[in-house]
Amino acid sequence: MDKNGNERPAVVALVAARERVGEKVSIYLRGQRWWATYMHEKRQRREPLNTTNKKEARRKAIQIEAKLMDGSLRPKVKLPLIGDVISQYLAYLKVEGRRASTLKRYTPELERIRKFAEDQGVTRLNGISITLLDEYRAWRTKEEAATATLYHECTLFKQLLNFAIRREMLAKSPLATAKLKKPKHDEPVFTLEQVDEILSLSPEPWRSIFEVLAFAGLRIGELSWLTWDDIDLAKGFLHIRAKAGWNIKDSENRKIPLHARLVKLFSQMKQSPGWVFKAPAWSKTSPGAQQIAERRALNMLKKILKKIGITEGKLHTFRHFFVVHCLTKGVDPYTVAKWLGHSTLEMVMRYFRLLETDSKRAMEKASAASTPTPAPEKEASKI
Repeated sequence: MDKNGNERPAVVALVAARERVGEKVSIYLRGQRWWATYMHEKRQRREPLNTTNKKEARRKAIQIEAKLMDGSLRPKVKLPLIGDVISQYLAYLKVEGRRASTLKRYTPELERIRKFAEDQGVTRLNGISITLLDEYRAWRTKEEAATATLYHECTLFKQLLNFAIRREMLAKSPLATAKLKKPKHDEPVFTLEQVDEILSLSPEPWRSIFEVLAFAGLRIGELSWLTWDDIDLAKGFLHIRAKAGWNIKDSENRKIPLHARLVKLFSQMKQSPGWVFKAPAWSKTSPGAQQIAERRALNMLKKILKKIGITEGKLHTFRHFFVVHCLTKGVDPYTVAKWLGHSTLEMVMRYFRLLETDSKRAMEKASAASTPTPAPEKEASKI
């Protein structure tokens, strides 16, 4: 009632939205989700029921009522805010040396998840459930998010909760049993003939850059940070090593035996201080000698691909070629994984796609090995 004796509309709306379930517990909608409210230890308690179904909300409220009546109810400790956990997780990733591009991608994705949860009335870790994840997936699907993007966001959501468990903010993950279907996609792969054609049409330094990407399986970031100290022609190795201001994606140094084509390439190159590959001068403000920029390398590759009629391909496609080339030539998958900097075979096999020409050659070998040798003809019996 206000001072004039009239009922306040907001209060009327709040009371009307509540439903008494037992003697002590009432349920009400907050956003699209149901909550319970009750008195416990002389304090008003509100508890998320983590459901949008009214029947399920009543069932959970009856359970709370039963615990209130027999005295077994224990007040739940407030778990951290989702936003606070996200901040700590991003800070942890930064300390661990994750790339700036990774943090740049994770930050808006995690903020989108937090905002969605908040809109559903969930602000703390204890409000997260598989139902919330399903609602998020449905919302992002309606927003026409790409399948691979949605898979990545949901996986990131699970990683966030695993981080909370490791930091003892959460006893167990409510999303532990959530099954995410990994999207299938065929990555483009260059053939050896296509790689040679790309190299023949590429001007320097792009020709040499593309050849190293193709025959060492490097990422463009790893190539741009190469110095001549990383090239050991005497022992025949190319080293991928962390440097001041740059960390390797997999956080471990590694070395790759030099392919014969790269031994020839590096032997003919003139060594100079700084980076092995330097960006060519293209303006007065950019006279050259800087590191190779991924965007400029990609633009050059796209021009070459257009000339030879290849519609799909990027710098990373050279890495796919390296995997297929090595595996089809009989290199052990574990060795290829080590060269690429992967600790498991999963990523290696994800890159691998048997090309038709290699598939036919393999069958020809199998056929030759299993074809029986014709038996010599016996002489006709003399009569």
